Amino acid sequence: MSDPFGPLQGRRQPVEDAGEWVPDPWDHVEAATDDELVEQRRFRRPNKWIVRVALGVVVALVVATGSVGWWYLRQVNPPGEASTAVNFTVLEGDTLDSVSQRLEAEGFITSAGVFRWYVDRKGGIDFVPGYYQLKLRDHMGNLMGALNTPPAQTFVNVTFPEGYTLEQVANRLAEKVPRLDVSTFLQQASAGVVVSDFGPQPGVSGPTALEGLLFPDTYQISGDDSSTRVIERMVGLMERVGR
Repeated sequence: MSDPFGPLQGRRQPVEDAGEWVPDPWDHVEAATDDELVEQRRFRRPNKWIVRVALGVVVALVVATGSVGWWYLRQVNPPGEASTAVNFTVLEGDTLDSVSQRLEAEGFITSAGVFRWYVDRKGGIDFVPGYYQLKLRDHMGNLMGALNTPPAQTFVNVTFPEGYTLEQVANRLAEKVPRLDVSTFLQQASAGVVVSDFGPQPGVSGPTALEGLLFPDTYQISGDDSSTRVIERMVGLMERVGR
């Protein structure tokens, strides 16, 4: 008969010596003094104040980064609807710095610095002197696109019906192209500078000098056209058709 007190199958066997035992401060807690126990606790437990400060710093950085990003987006794309297009002039010798300062001063943008940074990141602008149609508080990408298009490549179609007087022509032109104001158009039309083959001789001026001599049609007015150039085109077309 087998020994009932002998080793059982499956009983855990003693493990072999794993090496020299390394003393641990907590092996003999009963022998430790109160000061030693406090010191061990300090060593093992992280300071809650340090953890809270670290978390506070992280949260503050996240909030600050988000605030700056939100502010930047509002400069690039201001809230609300953009206004109707108004005239903006790029002068000879203008730079990104001078243009951005005027854009801010005239209300097109809210930050010249952000506009410069945005344009630099998007490839820059080759400024061509002339007149541009821009919207106040429009997306900076739209403003940049408009300023990157030379005035000679931008057109507005303006139709002058048959029977229009000089004053009506001037008002229709100013309505469609606000930078070409009524008074300047009428002044140029009556100054005797533009002469028609069917009208007064050179040097003859007066408010009705070109009355009835501007051909009614639909014209493409470019961003660099002046009142005088529009008058010359209308007079020239009347002469070609009338021959």
